[in-house]
Amino acid sequence: MKRNLLLICLLLAMAIGPGLTPAQAQNDLFAEGYVFLDMDGDSQRQAEEPGIGGVTVTVTPLGNPTPLTAVTDLLGYYLVENLAPGTYLVEAQPPAGYLCVDCQDQVNLPADLSVPVNLALALVVPWTPTPTQMPSSTPTETPTEPPAPTEAPLPTDTATPLPTRTPAPTATPGNPVITFYASPDTIRLPDCTTLYWWVDRATEVFLILPGGQIGVEGSGQHQVCPQATTTYRLKVNGANGRQEVVEAQVIVLPPPTSTPVPPPRIKPTRQPLPTATATPIITVTATLTPTLTPTPTWTPLPTVTPAIDPLLAGLPVRWGTIALPIPAGMDGH
Repeated sequence: MKRNLLLICLLLAMAIGPGLTPAQAQNDLFAEGYVFLDMDGDSQRQAEEPGIGGVTVTVTPLGNPTPLTAVTDLLGYYLVENLAPGTYLVEAQPPAGYLCVDCQDQVNLPADLSVPVNLALALVVPWTPTPTQMPSSTPTETPTEPPAPTEAPLPTDTATPLPTRTPAPTATPGNPVITFYASPDTIRLPDCTTLYWWVDRATEVFLILPGGQIGVEGSGQHQVCPQATTTYRLKVNGANGRQEVVEAQVIVLPPPTSTPVPPPRIKPTRQPLPTATATPIITVTATLTPTLTPTPTWTPLPTVTPAIDPLLAGLPVRWGTIALPIPAGMDGH
């Protein structure tokens, strides 16, 4: 009995390692990895895909609603320590301006202790190529001879030691990675536009406007309303001491000219012709009645008795008839 107990203690000491107690070994596990900008959407980090700083990462044990949190550094690295053996859900909370591509993963400790958990995010705004190109080395394929098959040794019943903690890699700061543009980059008065930027591997970021420069976060946006074509600048102080300035130009077009609108054409209204009212014509028919000219009536002249001169008295007088002329037309003819 004592011999079996001694063997168990010996195996436990070999599994824990020198200098660690069983309680220390149970709580000395950790989860680590990077939160990076997934530019091609394949959820696998490439050499040109930078890390994202300031992202909150939660590590939640399954069956326990209380999570442990960590915030990524400037290179996107996070580390959560003092974890007990078990299964954990690792999740990144996308900050403003990002969306989740593959921001959840499950890790089983201590089996997955040496496997970093990388989480992928993407920008909400369209990604544009950065002005700074990262040098990339092209690997040269070296032909190798296939190894000769070796006889596998028979497995032996030995205790499997727990994996030792791998120290976090020491990141070497490189040149700043800068994205800076205006969307839209061409406007017409009096419209406005928005400046977008995203910076990694930087200690200070300044937005240079016509009125001066202002300090800004590593990622953000700012609305501007220029009155003429203006060039805006983003000044970045890198973690390696290098300073870079990136420009974004906004082209301003004049306001649209108003085209005079001709007055509406009034269609003439056809006036009805006046209706002629027939005025009755009074026809007067005159009947001529001939008037008879009265026939003058012959009035006999009075008989004139001549006066007898007394001197002639006693003289014989011969009486006769005196013929007088009758005016024309009074003879009854």
